[in-house]
Amino acid sequence: MKALTDAELLREWKAGSERAFETLFKRHLSQLLLFARRKLDDKALAEDLVQEAFIGFYWQKANLPADLNVPAYLHTSVRNKIYNAYRTLLARQKHHEQHRYTAPVHDHDTVLQLEARELESRLEQEAERLPAQCRTVFFLSRKEFLTNREIAERLQISVNTVEQHMRRALRQMRQVIELVFLPVSLCIAAYAGCV
Repeated sequence: MKALTDAELLREWKAGSERAFETLFKRHLSQLLLFARRKLDDKALAEDLVQEAFIGFYWQKANLPADLNVPAYLHTSVRNKIYNAYRTLLARQKHHEQHRYTAPVHDHDTVLQLEARELESRLEQEAERLPAQCRTVFFLSRKEFLTNREIAERLQISVNTVEQHMRRALRQMRQVIELVFLPVSLCIAAYAGCV
């Protein structure tokens, strides 16, 4: 029996045949893994990105055109996921580099250390008072350094919803900073002999 083409498998899959999707998956998996592994040093990450590409392909079934070039579509999807992974890695490295080169706090700056801890504590408390999804979005952004798009994908919400949650969270954090920072700036000025 002659093997079905990608176009025929796509048509059958769109008509409801999960076996057709399984065949497409098996047919293209090894090439995509090979491509991803060549681009990434991390085998597990390569496998995750290929899996994410297939999941995205699966969920887009209803929107896929009948004349879709399946290998090109999947290759592009994996390539874009690799680019996003690099962007995220670079953003995290940049963030860590910025914090690595900040000036160390000296022992004689005890007042400033205490004020900074107080501010951090208040911000943590304020973050805990955020509504559940808003808090989750805020922590994914600030603690795991995920982009808005990555947060949206993880939580299965729109990027716009992520942005709204971040605006709300940052507005509340700003209010805490204003309440705490004014006394802190007065302490710094007093400590420096400016007041």
